[in-house]
Amino acid sequence: MSAAAKKHYEAGLKLIKSGKLDLAEAEIAEAIGLDEQPAEYWLKLGYIWTKQARHAEAKDAHQMAATLAPANSEALLNLGLSFIHLGEPDAGLPWIEKSFMANPTKKMAEDLGDAFATRGDYRLAAYY
Repeated sequence: MSAAAKKHYEAGLKLIKSGKLDLAEAEIAEAIGLDEQPAEYWLKLGYIWTKQARHAEAKDAHQMAATLAPANSEALLNLGLSFIHLGEPDAGLPWIEKSFMANPTKKMAEDLGDAFATRGDYRLAAYY
């Protein structure tokens, strides 16, 4: 992680906290331009785009984060949620399941159970 990239990333985090998403996006994008390897940079960019209802772009950012950090449960979850926001639950639920496998929580198990029950997949609903 380069020092310059980290500086832009940290500036972006502060801007997110203050609700200035357009400025935060510019800082995070600058960080990625300097060092595209940290998955957390892509996660934050995806977060910003999700907040701006730019779900196709958010999906791409979360896909990159999941590619860079395939065991990162947050990246996997956000990728799955991005697909769901785009109206593609069949593509999203497997990513959410992978997130659960990486970091199982009671809440996520309940949410997955509900999601599968709603879809009529009672075998997986019962599993979760």
